[in-house]
Amino acid sequence: MAKEKAIWDVEATAIFCKLCVIEKEKGNKPLKFLSPVGYKNLVEGFFRETRRDNNKQQFKNKWDSMKKEYTNWMTFKNKTTGLGWNDEANTMVADNDWWKKMGEENKEFLAFRKRGPEHLDEIKSLIDFIVMSTTCQGIYYLHLLVGYLKLCMVMMLS
Repeated sequence: MAKEKAIWDVEATAIFCKLCVIEKEKGNKPLKFLSPVGYKNLVEGFFRETRRDNNKQQFKNKWDSMKKEYTNWMTFKNKTTGLGWNDEANTMVADNDWWKKMGEENKEFLAFRKRGPEHLDEIKSLIDFIVMSTTCQGIYYLHLLVGYLKLCMVMMLS
């Protein structure tokens, strides 16, 4: 029997992030995601707090989705210097023509028109390494090391 699709409302996502941070702090996130013990604790903790019986694959799918959204967000932010900023919505203040141009460049940027990613601080603290391709002139490697960001540009040969 197939497992039902996981429901990821704002509350469930917040709990997921909180539990992942706890497992990271316990040392149960040695690489890109959780160790087997970390997954076990995540499954049990999530069920205890939500009464939802999600499995490892559902958590991995959510993680991959959040990582992709975060990568898009960082690429978007790197392209949007010099505009107004809305702290409440965590996004850029720009006119319709600017947003249309952004949508033509990458349709996924349009998701940030009304609001940036939820739980951004938690996601930042969980992601160890993200590769963001920006132009044919370079690749940006984003390292989150000991609570701060280090952005290095590696020039590619054309």
